[in-house]
Amino acid sequence: MNTAKEKGAARAPVWKSPLFVPRCFSQHLLSAELEKKICDYLNRHLKDFDMVLVADFGHGMLTSEIIRTVCEKAKFLAVNVQTNSSNIGFNVITKFPRADFICIDEPEIRLAMQDKTSALEDLTLKISKRMKCGNVIITRGHRGSLTYSRKDGFSEIPVLSKEVLDRVGAGDAFFSFAAPCVCVGQPMELVGFIGNAVGAMKVLIVGNRESVDPISLRKYIAALLK
Repeated sequence: MNTAKEKGAARAPVWKSPLFVPRCFSQHLLSAELEKKICDYLNRHLKDFDMVLVADFGHGMLTSEIIRTVCEKAKFLAVNVQTNSSNIGFNVITKFPRADFICIDEPEIRLAMQDKTSALEDLTLKISKRMKCGNVIITRGHRGSLTYSRKDGFSEIPVLSKEVLDRVGAGDAFFSFAAPCVCVGQPMELVGFIGNAVGAMKVLIVGNRESVDPISLRKYIAALLK
């Protein structure tokens, strides 16, 4: 008797999209002793770094005093403040008084500015002025990204991905590649293109199985430009 396997029966599909996300975060603030240790370390060492990259997920580590220290001491400050279901309304980019580069998504800037309807360009100009920040990128998912700098003005960068397996971490990957590019003075239109390329690669990776590495990124961009 031939079995289903011998007949080449189709296997059950392997689902790669997340069904749920567990969130078990402590709501306790840092102790005064630990906060002081962190601030002391930052005061001693921030001067040694060309760029400080802050990815704030709203888990309680970045107190107002730590934020103040980073904003005062960082030579070049790149900031991403994430809004998610566990911190919505309580973790917005405007908790930072200044930055040299901001990278957030459209819902995050609208929530921070308490504005659902205004043009994204208007909100970008407002947040740039409020935070004394000359470089801003707003990521927009399937609509690409919007870049702004006082020098270059606005640019719209189209999305480069056709297939999506997992969106988790795409914005973080975008930010981690874009920030150094802005720090060294690359044009914002180019930074947005590189960021979108990184995002297109990251959405093909399930979870954190692997990272987007520079060599693969160069090959991907070369293929796009052929």
